[in-house]
Amino acid sequence: PPSTSSFHLTPPCLGFVFYLTFRCVRYFGGSSTFLETYVEFCNLLKDKTYGYHMEAQHSLQWLNLLKEAVKATNPYLKSISKMPELSQNIDYIEKKLMDLKMKGYSPLKIRDRFKKAGMLNEYNSMYNLLSTDTHGNIRALIRRHIEIDGADFNIVYYKDDPIEEFLSYIDSTCGMLVHAAIGIHELLGLEALSEVKTLRKSLEEWRGEHNL
Repeated sequence: PPSTSSFHLTPPCLGFVFYLTFRCVRYFGGSSTFLETYVEFCNLLKDKTYGYHMEAQHSLQWLNLLKEAVKATNPYLKSISKMPELSQNIDYIEKKLMDLKMKGYSPLKIRDRFKKAGMLNEYNSMYNLLSTDTHGNIRALIRRHIEIDGADFNIVYYKDDPIEEFLSYIDSTCGMLVHAAIGIHELLGLEALSEVKTLRKSLEEWRGEHNL
């Protein structure tokens, strides 16, 4: 098991779960997807009609795929290209997308989704950093497999980074989950709301212990 030296997590279950989560994320990616999902949740929490923007994005993705399939040149879309009602489906989705746009609900680019949620700072920092773990690039390769030794460097297969390296990830993820949990309980008027709110207090205590 990974060593945590004298580092203590409270609440222990919540913190250690996210320590393990981000050890995996560091090497397999996916944390930027978590942040994207949180942004969508925040937008829906603020504005129920935001779902129409999501529907427009969903329609656009299918439209692009079907338009590629109808060319009958992409072997990966061979089965779709043979659909008997492919052209009708394209027409239907185009009309649906146009109707949504006429009502003011267009597909939103990822930056626009963050902006709508009031999270441009997160987009320009956290999301940028996390995306390198999802989409392979030099920055991610250096962080994962290079150890600087003076003017030289060593290539390593696995960096056993200390848990302190993941404090900001643990803090941010716990914060988002607590906010989401409270938000959904408030929205649905669930009886466990007061109990869920104690998580926020636990998180604040944990942040105080680690100067976050």
